[in-house]
Amino acid sequence: MSFIQHIPNNSKIAISTLTEHITFSQLHEKIQSTIQYYENISERSVVWIDCKNTIQTLILFISFWEKNCCVVPIDPQMTLSEIQTLHKIIAPNLIVNQTEGGNLSQISTTDLTNSDILDANTVQLSSGSTGEPKIILISNKAIIYRAISNFRHLALNETDKTLCSVPLSHSHGIDCLALPSLFSGGTLYITDPQTSFPNRILDWIEKYGITFFSSIPQMYNYFNQIYSQSYQQKKWNLSTLRYPFCGSAALSLETAKQFNKNFNLKLNQGYGLAEIGVICVNLKADSDKYDSIGEPIPGIDWKLSADSELWVRSKALFSGYYRKKEETEQRMTVDGYLMTEDLINVSQEFLYIVGRKNDFINVMGKKVYPKEIEDQLACMGGLADYCVTSEPDPERGQVPVLHLVQSHLDTEMTEKKIFEYLTNHMEQFKIPKKIKWHASFPKSPLGKVIKSKL
Repeated sequence: MSFIQHIPNNSKIAISTLTEHITFSQLHEKIQSTIQYYENISERSVVWIDCKNTIQTLILFISFWEKNCCVVPIDPQMTLSEIQTLHKIIAPNLIVNQTEGGNLSQISTTDLTNSDILDANTVQLSSGSTGEPKIILISNKAIIYRAISNFRHLALNETDKTLCSVPLSHSHGIDCLALPSLFSGGTLYITDPQTSFPNRILDWIEKYGITFFSSIPQMYNYFNQIYSQSYQQKKWNLSTLRYPFCGSAALSLETAKQFNKNFNLKLNQGYGLAEIGVICVNLKADSDKYDSIGEPIPGIDWKLSADSELWVRSKALFSGYYRKKEETEQRMTVDGYLMTEDLINVSQEFLYIVGRKNDFINVMGKKVYPKEIEDQLACMGGLADYCVTSEPDPERGQVPVLHLVQSHLDTEMTEKKIFEYLTNHMEQFKIPKKIKWHASFPKSPLGKVIKSKL
């Protein structure tokens, strides 16, 4: 499956880093020269890429995909220990390092052929909120299908300007933003996630006339906070932004409503998994439906199990988990559906996530999902970083535990307000029995809290 045939070849700017840019015709030339440079690298080789948000990263991705290699994107935020662990599992035949020195320079290559990569042309390293890594194998056929489905469903075209400030090492960056933009013939603006501060992103959207942007819910919380703090000094004109999207974590209704009030834009929520790409988007967002994931996109075949778990299948489906055949089979039904492990409620054709199938807190035999507590806290407002986990309790079995970042908050007053608020809005058994304060939360490269490390 060729990527080049899906990318326009003209003099229009294809990718910009705000300081440099490359046209579509130059992109084609760079890809061809890169393929020639690595002519001795055979197909099915495992290639590790130092995956910074740069033009070169996208050139490398596409070049090695064209060579039918398996690309393993190494996020710049991975520690040496994490990289060394990965090396023991899926060692590279080639390492392409964009930085002199650094962690990747300490990793060796292998000459061994790795048949366990199956038909995969890229690997997604997913830790989610549990911290347990999964190596997800994805074929070129699935990658291309995802990109085409996304840009067609959103009706992206050559006039669109897409801003990608999330890591290209993650499916949110490469599947949802970068490739759909390139396939549509629009211009892709890429920035370093580590320096893409909320106020900078707002400035860039206004300055460059961005039409398509997507990030995690926390970023939109930051936008709301900045707007409130800067209201008298600055107002951002985001009128060009026809697609403000939110994904990779659940969006609260309160965050979306506040964003709409501040910027006069409807926030669209998307939902997907690295195993199959985008599943749903909410293009009909309204004041009482912002927290809905919308409807499945064309090409997604779906149904609900007896216990309301969402099952999906499409041509975008992954090839399996690397060297975990049993775990792959456990996630698949006999008729080819991926079991998402997300529980869904359907109301007026809109889909809503209730919680993760196995991510419930068993309080005296009653199920409590962390998401419903976190949603109530979002409605309360005034809290920046928070999440809910559980811990064993001799009397109740398990109890909810609320985690908060210290920040500038008065701990005593904050705890009092939280317990008073939740007491008035939730059943007693759902209210967290304790609050734990942290200087900061451990997070994945995309910004998701890794709950298992709290």
